[in-house]
Amino acid sequence: MKLEKMNSLFKPLALPFTAALLGCVVAAQGSSFGLDDVTFWTGSGSQRAVLLIEWKSPEVLNNTEVRPPAIAQTLAWGYRWEGEATAADLFNEVVAADPRLFAVLSEDTGFGAMVLGLGYDLNANQVYGIETPFEAWAYSPLESLTDVRQGVITGTYGMADAAQSMDPADLYWGGVYGPGWELWCEAGSGGGFDAMPDTGTRYWTPDDPLMPWSGTHGQWDYAALGLSGTTLSDGSWIALTIAAGGLDYANPEEPGTIAYNWHKSAPTARVIAADTPASPYPTEIAEALPPFHRSPLYAEPLAVLGEPTTMAQNLSFFGAPDPFRVKLVEPAYNLDLDGNKTLLTLEEDSGEAGTVYGSVTVKFERPVHDDPANPYGIDFLVFGNTFYVGSGFVSDTTDMRSYYLTGGAFAEPMKVSVSPDGERWYTYEEGPYCDATFPTHGFHWDSELFERTGNGWSKRKMDFTRPVNPVLDSVFGAAGSQLSAAEAIQLYAGSGGGTGFDLAESGFDAIQYIRVEASDGFSSGEIDAFSAVRPALMGEPLSLAPANIGSDPTHGFAELFFQNPARPAETLLKLRFSELNRTALVSPEILRSDEEALRSLPVEPLQAIGLDVKALGGLEDLKLQFNAELLLNCASLYGGSGADLELWSYEEGAWQSKPFHFNPANGELSLSEVTGSLMLALARMETPALAVTVSGGKLLFSFRPLPGRLHILERASELGQEAGWESISSFVAEDSTPVTLEEQLETAAKAFFYRLRISQE
Repeated sequence: MKLEKMNSLFKPLALPFTAALLGCVVAAQGSSFGLDDVTFWTGSGSQRAVLLIEWKSPEVLNNTEVRPPAIAQTLAWGYRWEGEATAADLFNEVVAADPRLFAVLSEDTGFGAMVLGLGYDLNANQVYGIETPFEAWAYSPLESLTDVRQGVITGTYGMADAAQSMDPADLYWGGVYGPGWELWCEAGSGGGFDAMPDTGTRYWTPDDPLMPWSGTHGQWDYAALGLSGTTLSDGSWIALTIAAGGLDYANPEEPGTIAYNWHKSAPTARVIAADTPASPYPTEIAEALPPFHRSPLYAEPLAVLGEPTTMAQNLSFFGAPDPFRVKLVEPAYNLDLDGNKTLLTLEEDSGEAGTVYGSVTVKFERPVHDDPANPYGIDFLVFGNTFYVGSGFVSDTTDMRSYYLTGGAFAEPMKVSVSPDGERWYTYEEGPYCDATFPTHGFHWDSELFERTGNGWSKRKMDFTRPVNPVLDSVFGAAGSQLSAAEAIQLYAGSGGGTGFDLAESGFDAIQYIRVEASDGFSSGEIDAFSAVRPALMGEPLSLAPANIGSDPTHGFAELFFQNPARPAETLLKLRFSELNRTALVSPEILRSDEEALRSLPVEPLQAIGLDVKALGGLEDLKLQFNAELLLNCASLYGGSGADLELWSYEEGAWQSKPFHFNPANGELSLSEVTGSLMLALARMETPALAVTVSGGKLLFSFRPLPGRLHILERASELGQEAGWESISSFVAEDSTPVTLEEQLETAAKAFFYRLRISQE
């Protein structure tokens, strides 16, 4: 595609000279966020206050190892109370009430605890926490976040600038010596704000320029007294934002210190009301019909509610119970760590009235939709206690690299049916089946951790809302494959397993009920759990195999969808693979501001993304080869025709322009022939401001050029498409240093029109 941009036309004897920007679409600002827009409320009483938490990248990343959040987002929660309350009361109530929000706090030294970090389970997959190279704090049965109250990790100053989010798709930031969290309240601290205070200018105004420890930012006050020292009134607004830089007392001239002192900022990102999403797991037993297992350990229907079992204990006949992690080579059985039953077994029984079969029907609190954006078209998962047959005895201290899958899954299949209303049913008569494929796998396994400790199991849970690639079923335990358990875990690509089902086969757009039932030849299997699948976000990897392409003969390609983390209902990126010679892990992400390559980008990007495609599994002697088309949704960023868009690709240490196609009807940019990992930056060509003056008998055209583009100054004696434009001067700019082009005034006296044309092949 040829990109071309023309600056305004000029007639030199018709001063003043003016410039017009062509094809610019500016999105209107939305209405201000108010108290009535808050949807998540905690506490009770007639008085109301709002907590805002804004995650975004600091301007200066000094004294920190924490990776900036992938997106800038401000979330809002509400608090109700009577009598007196402080910002600490609001903060503590919100953290305790929202299961997606967690805080890292310092020890209370008598003067209160310091906020070291804040995290939010953005993708709502219940996989969250923080970790350093040697320790992890996770929301899991291994170690709850709960300290004094739910959602709190007690941390140290040292870990604040080092710990990373366990789930890269979540929102997290921590800091003390690097950029930390800063507190704001409404101006005057007297409440009375029905709508969010106006931030106003870009940065705050300190009260004393020599000691910038207090000040204002529009209608916000910098709350120097902390959470416990800030009193709430009806209509108060409390905000926590990330500092622009890390304060370094010993180096007042360092960029981080300057940013900390002068670039403080109250919330500026778009405010979104925090919510409590529906559970991805069913919450109700709609019907349970025996016969079940004769042992009471496997006869409790309530065992199938909630998330799959990740930790279980073996109740032996003698000695203490032996807790273990559920893994694809060691299934759940007996009880979980809290003593709850983990499985339900469905049986058949013959009597005078004939044979009866056990069944259980569960209900989700929200419909489960047939969503083509879900990975591999899978819409829900059913978990049993199947496992892959391995090469001997296995325990938590087994090295998964030397434990091999020597056979397929030990399965006890049972039929699955779905219904939107409990009346109309569709049964997957020919499969898939419950308790048959992709055994439950609870946690990530780390070979480096195994080398250090003799136990490679991390505290980071697998994701039970993402399916395993279904075409890989034939790979696991195949005869002669010699696939290690560690390689099998890699092929799970972060999924917690489970048999996947596509609702398209059922003909229902959405369902709310799932039934598993024993039948003739399909009995004595176990059910552990059910889950709804969700689309993958940017930053979440998916596996892809050659068989995925062959499984779609209609299109001849395999398509992966990745959603916008800021707007999960919006597909930001689609990848269509037409060629692939071996199984690969496909990992797209929104490039963060700390990405070193972005520092050399000559333009300000509208969107910057990275795509990493790497081989998975064995076959080290087979080099990965693929061909894909990349489709980027630009509709929320740009509303023009595409003529002023440009695409940059980072290749061999430098940014290069890249040809592309743009569809203005749907705002989608497409890039074909993607054959390797890449970094892309989408930008809009800005029109240079063109100053025209007369000096020394010459007409002078001065402007700041665009690096790497061809600039052509042209003239014509008339306007219109038929005008004969003549080139006066042309050059390719190496950088953005201002230039001046000249035209003799004697020639110009004929009243030509002039234009500056900027093009890029």
